[in-house]
Amino acid sequence: MCPSRPNERLVIGLDPLKGLNGDPRVTDTQVRQTGPRSIGYLFCAADGMDSRGMADEIMASMRACLDMCECQQVICTVRHVPFLEPSPNTGKVERWVPFRV
Repeated sequence: MCPSRPNERLVIGLDPLKGLNGDPRVTDTQVRQTGPRSIGYLFCAADGMDSRGMADEIMASMRACLDMCECQQVICTVRHVPFLEPSPNTGKVERWVPFRV
């Protein structure tokens, strides 16, 4: 079941890429909990890749994964970005960003 409290993570253990892990088309990823029942998936694509097609593929995989976990009410978005900003604290890209009020 999906949590309903805003400070709880929705996607612990979620692997929205499934078989795309290690795929050379994807160079970097980040999952952000954007609200109590919403997540956003950001990804960087390798040069020359069809980012729109990849976004559709990732979205379908993410939706199927959420539906399988009985999280049909969770809103998810997928967006291609040219780069991901590193955390000012660590200098590294955060892979999972929890919801912050």
